[in-house]
Amino acid sequence: MENEQPTEASSRSIAEDLMDYLRETNGVCAEGNVHGWRFIQFVDGEWRGVKYGGEHRLKDYVKGSVLDAETVLSWMVEKPVQIIPCSEAYLWMPKDETVWEDADAQDVFRDASRCFYCGESERSTDLELYETAKQGECLFCSDCHSTWEQADEILPGPVEQSA
Repeated sequence: MENEQPTEASSRSIAEDLMDYLRETNGVCAEGNVHGWRFIQFVDGEWRGVKYGGEHRLKDYVKGSVLDAETVLSWMVEKPVQIIPCSEAYLWMPKDETVWEDADAQDVFRDASRCFYCGESERSTDLELYETAKQGECLFCSDCHSTWEQADEILPGPVEQSA
């Protein structure tokens, strides 16, 4: 096989290699730019994308989603990414918790309700459903409800939850 030429790398083949590495190596994730998903990890047999914040949410709110492999591949092809230890996945450093620890604390990848504004889970705080002026029906913890009520964003009275 002396005449065998090495294959030329493409953005897609590099992304596929990175995905293989993420699948095969525990405790690492891909960090991309600030648009779209900031971090992606392969854990428990699924691709998970996370990012902090949002248009109206506190900066520590973690938004997450389970992604299909094609979405992850496209993300890696289109974005400059680096592979980092999950223990270094922070919004800004230094910080006590990583995005993955924050996501776990907020039950991002569990079937649990969360406060619309701060992300606190029903596992750690009581949540009530309220009608907001712009967002419709949303679950809030008592602290966030007070903040939104003071800003006149909550319509009078809690919403009746159906059983």
